[in-house]
Amino acid sequence: MIKFKILLTFLLFSAAMLPGFTQPIIGEWTDYQSYVHAFNVVDTGEKIYCVTEGGLFSYTKSDNSILKMSGINGLSDAGVQRLAYNKEHNLLL
Repeated sequence: MIKFKILLTFLLFSAAMLPGFTQPIIGEWTDYQSYVHAFNVVDTGEKIYCVTEGGLFSYTKSDNSILKMSGINGLSDAGVQRLAYNKEHNLLL
C-alpha cells in the first residue's frame, strides 16, 4: 500500500510538471505568423522554399525538417513577395 501511495504521488507530481516544460522561455520571442496561404513555391532540388503571408519557410527533403523565417529570426520585415531559383548558378533570389 505504501508503494502504491509513493507511486501515485510521483505520477501526480510528474504530470503536474509536464506543462511547465512546454512553455516558452521568458524573454524569448515566439513566432505566431500564418504560413497557410502560399504566394510562391520554388524547388531547388534539395530544398523547397515557400513564400507566405507570414514570411518564408523552407522544407529540407533529406531530413523532412521545416525552417520558418520571419522578422523574429532575422528576415527583413519588408516582406518577401517572390522567389526565383537559378539552377546554373545554384542561386536563390
